[in-house]
Amino acid sequence: MQETRRSVLDPSNDVPGPDREVASDSIAWAEMVLRDQEMPPDELRVVLATADRELVRRHLELHLERFEEWLNTQRRSVAAAERILIEAASRRGA
Repeated sequence: MQETRRSVLDPSNDVPGPDREVASDSIAWAEMVLRDQEMPPDELRVVLATADRELVRRHLELHLERFEEWLNTQRRSVAAAERILIEAASRRGA
């Protein structure tokens, strides 16, 4: 996963309703989000090309699980950095 993540806002004026087909701009936005989150290219191709809703759901569920694992790793890294910096600060103050 990349070190820095960008926030991408939902294009709320282009969210499809139940009686509206998904606009190509919405699909392009979804593709950009998944690319920015480093979804594996083979999985991205599947979710963009398939007509199988369940396959899309399963791939996105797997992607979210990986993303949550990445986030947990980042939290542990920040906690470790905090311990190191607090210890260094206490040594400087002593």
